[in-house]
Amino acid sequence: MATARKCGRVKLPRSLDRELHKKETERQARASPRTAVVNFRFTWRHMDGSTVTFSPGGWTSSDPEKAAWLNAMSDLTSSEPTVPPLVRIWLVEECQLVEVYRNDFS
Repeated sequence: MATARKCGRVKLPRSLDRELHKKETERQARASPRTAVVNFRFTWRHMDGSTVTFSPGGWTSSDPEKAAWLNAMSDLTSSEPTVPPLVRIWLVEECQLVEVYRNDFS
């Protein structure tokens, strides 16, 4: 029996998690290559009270398990920090955006 990964209120079986990632990787391989510099920092509050932040350095969270999962999903999708589709779905369903900060590089 496959172990399940807890993702907010929903438990995704590892096989489903792998299948979703495989499909997304295949979709991205067909897409044209794009490179963008992230100059924003986004912070969300999870319904359990923890925070998650996406910035040029990648994902951080007040919950180490969330940070590990978010960075693992990002690493599976790209060598640069990214917000994969499965993470976007999770953010919409489980979190509320609380801050957007623009880094001034000029």
